[in-house]
Amino acid sequence: MHRFDGRPLLLAVPVLAAAAPAVAQDTSPAPPAAPPESELAREVEVLVTATRRSEPAFVVPWSTDVVGAEEIRDVRMRRTLPDALGDLPGVMVQRTSYGQASPFLRGFTGYHTVMMVDGIRLNNSTFRSGPNQYWGTVDSYSTDRLEVVRGAASVLYGSDAVGGAVNSISRGRTSFEPGSHWDAGVLTRFASAEGSRTYRVESSGNQDDLGVAAGFTYKGYDDLSAGDGTGHQDDTGYRERDGDLRLDFRANEDTVWTFGFQRTVEDDVPRTHRTIHAESFHGTTLGDELRRDLTQERTLLYLRLAQRLRAAFADSAEFTVSYQDQNEMQHRDRTGDRTDLQGYDVETWGAQVQFEKATRIGELTYGVEFWHDDVSSYRHNYVNGTLDLVAIQGPVGDDADYDLLGIYAQDEFDWGATTLTAGARFTYAAADANRVDNPAVSGSDPATPGNIISLDDSWTNVVGSLRAVHPLSPEWNLFGGVSQAFRAPNLSDLTRLDDTSGVEVPSLGLDPEKYLQYETGVRSEQECWSGSLSVFYTQIRDQIVPSPTGGTIGSTPEVRKDNIGDGYIAGSEIEATGRLGEHWTLSGAGTWQHGNVDQFETDGTKTSAPASRLMPLTGVVTATYRDTPSAPWRAWVSAKAASKQDRLSLKDETDTERIPPGGTPGWFTWSIGAVWEISPNATLSAAIENVGDVDYRIHGSGVNEPGRNFVVALDLRF
Repeated sequence: MHRFDGRPLLLAVPVLAAAAPAVAQDTSPAPPAAPPESELAREVEVLVTATRRSEPAFVVPWSTDVVGAEEIRDVRMRRTLPDALGDLPGVMVQRTSYGQASPFLRGFTGYHTVMMVDGIRLNNSTFRSGPNQYWGTVDSYSTDRLEVVRGAASVLYGSDAVGGAVNSISRGRTSFEPGSHWDAGVLTRFASAEGSRTYRVESSGNQDDLGVAAGFTYKGYDDLSAGDGTGHQDDTGYRERDGDLRLDFRANEDTVWTFGFQRTVEDDVPRTHRTIHAESFHGTTLGDELRRDLTQERTLLYLRLAQRLRAAFADSAEFTVSYQDQNEMQHRDRTGDRTDLQGYDVETWGAQVQFEKATRIGELTYGVEFWHDDVSSYRHNYVNGTLDLVAIQGPVGDDADYDLLGIYAQDEFDWGATTLTAGARFTYAAADANRVDNPAVSGSDPATPGNIISLDDSWTNVVGSLRAVHPLSPEWNLFGGVSQAFRAPNLSDLTRLDDTSGVEVPSLGLDPEKYLQYETGVRSEQECWSGSLSVFYTQIRDQIVPSPTGGTIGSTPEVRKDNIGDGYIAGSEIEATGRLGEHWTLSGAGTWQHGNVDQFETDGTKTSAPASRLMPLTGVVTATYRDTPSAPWRAWVSAKAASKQDRLSLKDETDTERIPPGGTPGWFTWSIGAVWEISPNATLSAAIENVGDVDYRIHGSGVNEPGRNFVVALDLRF
């Protein structure tokens, strides 16, 4: 089969960038470009991710949220980036292990959600269907803010954007005064129940038009202590190191170059629930492995040119080339002196071109994206310390590559008082793997005749979206619409041979998944309060569903994968923030979800059963006290609760190491804290989380949440 080779696009981007100024038709001077992430943008809560254009959150036709650096670092002192999303409506942060957290957005996680760093996809073709750990490789301390779009977003962000998209906007220099200006910072964070200590050093500055922001973070986690009942959880600690650098260069009033670098290393993150160190929670079964640790590394490099054009085809453009390397190695000690070492390395090359143009029929945004994965995968089995087998492949097919091409266009225009946003995207995806373990031949020995097969397949798709915002009054907007989403089978679907919550084997010949989401909601911004309420219904077609076969491989249930998942996920979300008198601010959020998807019973009968790991009814309320708007301190108290989740998919019912028989119990916790701005250059934060020392876990998790947790952080600026 002829394969599309999009790598020449990587060469085309810098050529287009160089040519862009030459096509400009208007040579009159333009106003200076606004600095990245300006103070004004934060004050009016401007989003880029929702429409790929800078727009106030109040007028975008999607359900959105922004989590700022102050909230992450100083107010709630979030441990990881996934934790920073935990109080948002529609988001449940499942935790397979202490170091492996996976946010669910509107009932979807893993490769059904898209994570980005400065608009560059973190997702690659090896991502799994269920919870995975990759969002944790983005250091929250390198993040200026998180922009969250809930719901189908495939028109703008392509395959995988079913539950939503999250964009981590990295820290960059925001002040470009003439001359040389530099500052530095040190942040420390300690937490008792987490056994954690975090140290961050960073600096930012500018030399005239060149801005620099850099930092290094060290995170050390000892064993986690859960609430009263479970207590100390053995073999849960790990170490992490993060480094980041961003350069912003204003070549002239029309041109900004940005270079970004990030590097994360996580050492020996235990997957405790699979081992003999696990603690039973309400009847969960214990693992039988002696050790299962995961070491993970991620490196990102990118170069971006933002250009004002004044051309017939565009007013502005962005050209980005990127390289990202993600690799992981799993060390697994089993009974009988058996050891497995497996892992893979994914090198992703990316090219993105985006244009914006104000036309007579609206604000047009259009572009092209191309991503190419090079994948190598391995597994070595040892018995009594001696190499016993070099397998055909590791977790996914070896000597593989995956291409993803997207061409999109979106127009925002007025129709009377209503603003409509219409868009479409064409996607081409192709998978190629030269070394895949043949599921029809037993064992993984490459010397066995017929045991190595290859894969070569491709898919195309077109999706569309029509969204609207209609003002009911100056303070109220009605929003909503219909959006399609699409997900092409990736290398994990097609070639995975791995033991997670079920043993998956390669499944060739899978088809794309299709989704259609309907949403309506209202949003209000009053003088004393703001809030939103939304209702959604996601129609699911041809979802790739893992179903238990009834058999086991070792002690793990065997699963099969089929395009049988027709069904739905529906839900409602509410959030609000308001002032109560002169001193108090009250904020809260609530989520309800329900859904069913077709699955196979162990006897092969197709049935409709609950969707996997649906978020239970959940609510959170936070009250903040501040004596005066300029007071140097503020205090807060927060309460969060979730109901019991006993609606389990067929596969969830077999995942007895993470989900108790009959479902995950409901829970209620509350926390208190305060922030004291000691001086303009020093902020001290302290909190007692889970004051009642409640023993609980988030639905689908493999470890419990921290018990009574004393947290303190000091943020110093020089």
